[in-house]
Amino acid sequence: MTEAAPTYGEHYQAIGRMIVAFQGLEATLKAELTLLMNNELGTVSGQLVYAMVAEASFGTAVRIASALPSIFTPARLGVTREESVARLSQCLLETSEQLKKGLRLATEVEERRNQLVHSHWFESAGYVAPEGMMSRMKTKTRKGGVTIAFEHESIEAIAAVAGQARTAQELVGAALRDYKHILAFEW
Repeated sequence: MTEAAPTYGEHYQAIGRMIVAFQGLEATLKAELTLLMNNELGTVSGQLVYAMVAEASFGTAVRIASALPSIFTPARLGVTREESVARLSQCLLETSEQLKKGLRLATEVEERRNQLVHSHWFESAGYVAPEGMMSRMKTKTRKGGVTIAFEHESIEAIAAVAGQARTAQELVGAALRDYKHILAFEW
């Protein structure tokens, strides 16, 4: 009698949810950057900004967003009154801390997403995996050799990545919206 192959439907669902959560994070990052740079999407310059951000990789969008704390300063925003500078500086500090936290998490999520998406997954009963786990193989070719790593993934570990993506999306989205409000506020 042959051993029945394990079923991994729940793993596939978790991977799908993780991919969708990551896409939501990426969409929020790019949309909020677009609106921050130019809120007039119906204009020529608005369409150019939209096209440029849409073509940017996730890593490029993260690097653009990570530059914002050095760009948004009271002096660059033309704020000179002492009490306004103090209030604005506090807002900028809080916003930059939130953005940095969100971008750090987003970068971790992207790295983990790439690990999961760019792996070879094993479904056969012939490859031993602990109960409730699915095995994957990641091959890297570098100068001087090839490395092959085998790892086991649980549904919970994959689902945690989706949760982290949603948290990063909330943090990054809120921070970028705050930068837009800071620009519009009369300091």
